[in-house]
Amino acid sequence: MGTTKQLLPLLDRPAILHCLESFWKAGFDRPVVVLSPEGSEVARVLTGCPVTIAWNEVVECEMIDSVRTGLKSVSASWSALIICPADYPLVSPSTVAGLAERHEAEPGSIVIPVYNGRRGHPVLFPRPLLEALGPEMTLRDIVHNHPDKVIHYPVENRGIIFDMDTPADYDAIRRIIAEEKP
Repeated sequence: MGTTKQLLPLLDRPAILHCLESFWKAGFDRPVVVLSPEGSEVARVLTGCPVTIAWNEVVECEMIDSVRTGLKSVSASWSALIICPADYPLVSPSTVAGLAERHEAEPGSIVIPVYNGRRGHPVLFPRPLLEALGPEMTLRDIVHNHPDKVIHYPVENRGIIFDMDTPADYDAIRRIIAEEKP
């Protein structure tokens, strides 16, 4: 996109606050936000917000590097992590809460939300599967290697399939959010 996606304005605030709001409203009082070394502007926006910031010091990193960083920053009592890229600002609190409820019912499962037959984000991973990540593994590898643990969780939230990878994506999300939030 050529810009920091988390800071793109959506209505009255940056996109990352829309993402975090879904977690707060779902009852997660202090989500972990993993930032890259270039994330100081995002950290400033989050000043005063109930979040834990974890710094991923790997430059030009992959998503899995951020997951590893985040995993080191969470309480040992957490049995799972919901991994949500910060460019999915339309994920609803009910989707986040539903993932957690499915985890409570089936704690060893990978819970993937599905909207109209399409997988989306965020995805819930049991902590033991994340802790067993090999150095070259990705989240897709975990899903691929454990098909017996995958639960497809149907949701009515189309936001799970909308991310902001291009200016056209951003424009579409701005239109949707303007329609849904008067």
